[in-house]
Amino acid sequence: MKINLLLTFDYEIFFGENFTDDIHVLLQPTEDLILRSDPSLKLVFFVDVAFLQALKKYKEETFKAFTDQLKSLQVKGHELQFHYHPHWYDSHWDPKNNKWVFDLTNFSYSLQIKNLGLEKANFLFDEAMSFFNTHFGKTTCYRAGA
Repeated sequence: MKINLLLTFDYEIFFGENFTDDIHVLLQPTEDLILRSDPSLKLVFFVDVAFLQALKKYKEETFKAFTDQLKSLQVKGHELQFHYHPHWYDSHWDPKNNKWVFDLTNFSYSLQIKNLGLEKANFLFDEAMSFFNTHFGKTTCYRAGA
C-alpha cells in the first residue's frame, strides 16, 4: 500500500509581537528548512499573499528577498499555493519603531465581508489572487486564514 503524505507550511510571519525582523522570522527559517530537508522531499508552501502585498508597499527590498526565495523554492520543485490574511490591508510598517503595526479588524475573509461588504472583499481577494498568479503562476489550492 502506497501512502502519500503532503507536508504543508504556512509562509507567513506571526502577527503578534515579533522580536526580530521579517528576514529572521520567516526567510531564514525557510532557508534552513530547505537546506536540512531531503532534496527529494517536495514541500507545499501556502503563501500569505496579502503579507507580500504589504511588503511590496512598505519594504520593497525585503519584498524582493521574499519573492526571490519563493521563486527559488519553485525551481527546486516545491509547490506554492494561495493563503490569505486580509488584515494586512489595514496594517502598516512603522519605520520609527521598526515593526509592523497590526489592525486585526479584517483578520479573515469572513470578517472582511462583514465589515467591508461582499463586493469590496471580493475585489481585494481577486486582487490578491491576481498578484499571486502574476508572481508565481496559477494556484490550484486556497487555504483561508482563520
